[in-house]
Amino acid sequence: MARILIADDEPHILLGLEYLLQQLGHEVMKASDGTEVRVQLPSFNPDLVILDVMMPPSGFDEGFDLCQWIKETETSRHVPVIILTVRAQASDVEKAEESGVDAYMTKPIDRDALYKTIERLLSE
Repeated sequence: MARILIADDEPHILLGLEYLLQQLGHEVMKASDGTEVRVQLPSFNPDLVILDVMMPPSGFDEGFDLCQWIKETETSRHVPVIILTVRAQASDVEKAEESGVDAYMTKPIDRDALYKTIERLLSE
């Protein structure tokens, strides 16, 4: 199936997402902060990235910054990015769109919606 990089600073969310995605046959790489994403992305070469918004090192809008970095990097600009966050304000969605996100989803995770979004983004 696909190679998916997931980044979240909550270990239980990382493990849960890893389990769900592996059950679908995907290969998963986990990152717990923005620094790990920047290191792992080039070597893992994912087909899709799932990012939390609030992660270290900044703790505030790291996911938006990472999405923008992914979309501005020549070798990864084609990689679809899903933001998966507890932040659901219209201003957060707007900021995500400005960063180049391909899909914006809120926690708690709706598994069926996540599966459909992943399938859609991987088939585009």
